[in-house]
Amino acid sequence: MLFAAALWTASAQAQQVELRADTTALKLGGQTWIHLQTVRDPAQTASAFEWPVLKDTLPGGWEILEMRPADTSLVPLDDGRDAIAITRSLRVTTWDSGLVRMPALPFVLDGDTLLSNPVLFAVASPALGDEGQIANFHDIVEVDWTLAERLRRIIPWILAALALAGLAWAAMRWWKNRERQADRTASEPEKPREPAHVIALRTLREIQERAVWKQGNPKGHQSAISLALRTYLEDRFDVPALEQTTGDIARTLRSVAIDPDLRRQFVEVLELADLVKFAKYRGDAAEHERAVRRAIELVERTRPVADESPSAS
Repeated sequence: MLFAAALWTASAQAQQVELRADTTALKLGGQTWIHLQTVRDPAQTASAFEWPVLKDTLPGGWEILEMRPADTSLVPLDDGRDAIAITRSLRVTTWDSGLVRMPALPFVLDGDTLLSNPVLFAVASPALGDEGQIANFHDIVEVDWTLAERLRRIIPWILAALALAGLAWAAMRWWKNRERQADRTASEPEKPREPAHVIALRTLREIQERAVWKQGNPKGHQSAISLALRTYLEDRFDVPALEQTTGDIARTLRSVAIDPDLRRQFVEVLELADLVKFAKYRGDAAEHERAVRRAIELVERTRPVADESPSAS
């Protein structure tokens, strides 16, 4: 009983969510960066965290001004193993003053909800004038600009005008080249596009044959697998996988009519590629060989059932 309780506690500690802020003291309407991080032990679960929907605002009256893409990295656990950390940074502001609380945010993992820690901010109000008095207009300040200062102010406008002229010239060249290309191809019959699974299988088998990880390039090997699978998901299931993070793809695939186990396997292959690409994880020979084999199997198992043409075999 005590061993089971200790095992559950260790598992819970390996799956964590955290909210940090660059500063907790700001002025009314001031801005600060907050950082949301999830930590997941891949040895205990293959699922990805489901993040709360982050659009324009956060609970507690906070406005989101900017959101950076998610960053994947490896972090050490207490027992020396590596866990997968995903961090997303947001620039926020608030128009409430005093002690303003940013409440805990919910994250879902394997059906369980984990809450981030709340953060309390001290937001200072602007200084007020005398009660009942209307403030006077400030005197006009005359500025004696030097020649260098005037040039610094006008040069960006000159550069912008030159850039616009360059863009206009490039657009005209592109349009003329497009018209010439259209004239050349008008008489040529349009070739039918190959099915998504045919393209994906051909690409993955080329990746398997090249096996660039054997030449010391595991990142190139995993990046190619990730690109092939993301392109396949986009063309086969109309999922914007080329523009999404792996966590976003995991959520989007929930609405796709494929077996849940296959969805999980798609995410596992993409997560391994993320570790090699972004977290400097090199992996071993078995992982690299298994990744491309699993990718081929996933395409085979999710290809259109009715398509039995020779090119699809």
